[in-house]
Amino acid sequence: MVADAGVTAIQATVPAAIDDLPTAISKIAQFHKLIEGAENTEVMSSVADIESAKRVGKVAVVMGMQDSIPFERSLDLIRVFYKLGVRVMMPA
Repeated sequence: MVADAGVTAIQATVPAAIDDLPTAISKIAQFHKLIEGAENTEVMSSVADIESAKRVGKVAVVMGMQDSIPFERSLDLIRVFYKLGVRVMMPA
């Protein structure tokens, strides 16, 4: 387990780089459901959340995207993905 190795925060790529918008949103929803079922893991949205998780022995998960294909040429969707919990994005 990640926590057994002393890791307190990880970045998870959700969704995949090739996913279109509907698939990306579906995968993010599935990921949240998966993490909610994990006892010592939590999706984080800020540095303060990561620090808090560390204090209580949880592994902080930061969601990120490897590409901007799910934006489908609409930068307005950055705000949507942010509200869904995505905090790292590679625009290229």
